[in-house]
Amino acid sequence: MRVKCIDALVKGYFVEKNVLQGGYPLDMRYAGPREALLHSTFRQNYGCSRMIIGRDHAGVGDFYGMFEAQTSSTRFRIPRNPAKLCFASR
Repeated sequence: MRVKCIDALVKGYFVEKNVLQGGYPLDMRYAGPREALLHSTFRQNYGCSRMIIGRDHAGVGDFYGMFEAQTSSTRFRIPRNPAKLCFASR
């Protein structure tokens, strides 16, 4: 359904030759701020340099604060170059 909606936007509002729709296979986890960080890491690995984090990003009801994903994502600095991402294993 999401792909069909984006296709409709591309056909109705954008110049098709300038758009590349490339989704990634990730199910929603409804993990709020942690999922926002996970999404930004995945998207950066796909080459994105910016991400819009919504008011209640991947939240469920009122489990997380309304802007918690936005405020927690500003505490982490992810390098702009995906090749420089470092992951520590425990």
